[in-house]
Amino acid sequence: MNILRIIKIIYLYIFSFVGLVLIITASVRLVNLALKTFIFTEVDQYYIYPSAKPIRENEEYVEPDPEELAAFNERQLKQQRQRDASDSLAMLIIGVPLYSYHWKLVTKKKDEE
Repeated sequence: MNILRIIKIIYLYIFSFVGLVLIITASVRLVNLALKTFIFTEVDQYYIYPSAKPIRENEEYVEPDPEELAAFNERQLKQQRQRDASDSLAMLIIGVPLYSYHWKLVTKKKDEE
């Protein structure tokens, strides 16, 4: 009978942990989506590198202007920074309250003992 009780407790802890992981993962993804939609609006915009353009008369290719390349690189950099910030903020928004709540429970239980 004691072994069955231990198996049930282990079962409950395992599935509680799996549920918690699923909730955290879904929450992070939802916050990330909200941040991308409302704050970091350029995250999901992908720019195509300006390639050489043919001239119809003699079929030569002309390299993109330096200003065009600089503007492309600036957009790519801004987009990557916003993507990184969005991911990081989403993890912080979910992780900080989750950690602080559980740490309070650990210290409260420690103080009771």
